[in-house]
Amino acid sequence: MSAVGELESYLRDRGLVGEKLNASFDNLDRLSLQLLLYFKQNRYRDIVIMGRLLQQGFVVVPEEKREDYVKILQLVGDSYQKIDYIYDAGEFYQKALEIEPENIDTLLRICQNYERLNDDRKIREIKKRIDKLMSPTEIVLKNLTINKGRSFSRTLILDGRKIILDLHFKNSREDISPLITVFFNERVVWENYLKEEVISIPLESKVGENAIQVVAINRAVDLIGLRWKTT
Repeated sequence: MSAVGELESYLRDRGLVGEKLNASFDNLDRLSLQLLLYFKQNRYRDIVIMGRLLQQGFVVVPEEKREDYVKILQLVGDSYQKIDYIYDAGEFYQKALEIEPENIDTLLRICQNYERLNDDRKIREIKKRIDKLMSPTEIVLKNLTINKGRSFSRTLILDGRKIILDLHFKNSREDISPLITVFFNERVVWENYLKEEVISIPLESKVGENAIQVVAINRAVDLIGLRWKTT
């Protein structure tokens, strides 16, 4: 049995997913999880059948379940893409976008769909919308001192591509070099004594929010800006 199959059996034994897809749509978070498992098992046509039931029915989505419903619509669209039903995929992505118009994950899917359709005009339109949602490539920080034992945090909205992150520090004439730790999405990506005014870190971003945290370990340090670029 595959790892995904073992996970499905584990979740089924604990009542977290059913033996088969539930067409009632009463439990959207459970349905979202089960569709994801089906997708990992390449069961695209089963997901497409569920998508058709969605089209035929009327689903009332509570505010707190909108995120789960968007994931369901994305997975149905992804499954249509996998079996080369590109226009059907686009319909479900558009439904997801109607619910969350600034969902960069959905916009990237729509862009990919238009790329498969060779629709250059639509590709340009969607890329403009994506660019507006992404964080600026350069952020200037004025009078920002990170005191010893304290940290600076910033969230970047990115599109999942690999990036180079440059952190710019103010030149210090003190004899003791500052020891800096940099976290990216809760993982240490750089830790060393600061010898230069700029440190460059290659990173793999995720779609949407990416958290940066800079910690001053042994003494205060002045962070004057950050810059990122795709690779």
